[in-house]
Amino acid sequence: MKCPNCGFDNPSGMKFCGMCGTRLARACPACGFANPPGFRFCGQCGTPLIQEPDLAQPPQPQLPEIAALIPPSPAPIQLDGERRLATVILTDV
Repeated sequence: MKCPNCGFDNPSGMKFCGMCGTRLARACPACGFANPPGFRFCGQCGTPLIQEPDLAQPPQPQLPEIAALIPPSPAPIQLDGERRLATVILTDV
């Protein structure tokens, strides 16, 4: 497949150009039509194109697994004594 950016002739099955790194067009699995990147359906026959995972976004962390690694917190600390609400006003003259 020829690269649309630099014209380099890449082997079939490549997703990116081996010379410049440009994303190559995706071929339709039904008719073989070369579709531009970003198409979800073939522009020639309408067949859904195979969705590839988005490489720009990192995988989402698995929250249940991370939660298991966090040790349980100890009981809350009880403070003896009286608590009072105080209002503090700061001014600049």
